[in-house]
Amino acid sequence: MNPPDVNVTVEGGVADVQVNKPGVTVEVRDYDVDGVDDDQLWTDENGDRCVRYLVTHDVETPSDQQKAVEQSNTP
Repeated sequence: MNPPDVNVTVEGGVADVQVNKPGVTVEVRDYDVDGVDDDQLWTDENGDRCVRYLVTHDVETPSDQQKAVEQSNTP
């Protein structure tokens, strides 16, 4: 079996995304938004509110240096 391009681990409702291949971008949408400030929420294509962020791996860097990037409220 080939190693995966992306590993996603969910524990206690928190997703940890590890991108292992350069050029791959993963969009994560978290719909468990109780207690999240409205200015941090994004509206998806169905009109549902969520926290949206992208995880990417554009260059060869150790996985412990990868960072999630917060996205704006606009689709």
